[in-house]
Parts: sequence; C-alpha cells; structure tokens
Amino acid sequence: MIKVLGQLTEGKAMMPMEDEVSPQDAAEILNVSHSYAAKLFDEGAIPSRRVGTHRRALTADVLAYKQRAKETRLAMLDELIAEGQKLKLGY
Repeated sequence: MIKVLGQLTEGKAMMPMEDEVSPQDAAEILNVSHSYAAKLFDEGAIPSRRVGTHRRALTADVLAYKQRAKETRLAMLDELIAEGQKLKLGY
C-alpha cells in the first residue's frame, strides 16, 4: 500500500506501463468484452505476444489503442456535426 501511495504522490500511474496485461485486463481498461479485447489482440490492433496458450500485451499498447479509439470517435463526431450544420439540422 505504501508503494502505491508513493507512486501516486509522484504522479505515476497505478499500473506500470511496462506491465503486461491479459485480454481480460485489457477489456476492463477499454470497457469492452473479453472476447472483443481478445479479437483486438489477435487482429494486431493491439500488439501482443503469446506466452504458451495465453496472450499478453503491454499496458502502454492498450492505453495507446484506447487513445487512438477516442481520437477516432471524436473525429467522426466532428464530421457528423459538420454534416448536420451543412444540412441545417439545428445541431
């Protein structure tokens, strides 16, 4: 507990970036299902490796994917807003 509090006071993340996570852990970080996270690992959307029969990805890669997905959503929202204004839909 002291180590965690020390990291927080130093502004460090709760989960070190070099740590590896499973698809279940990634699913919790991304707020998606386990099967969807596993699919992201398998398709290479999140770089991962196999340890025996288990998949692992770096926490930093999962967080980078989360940021890219957020940026994509915001860009799409901007496009929808622009289209709505172009069509004078009152948005």
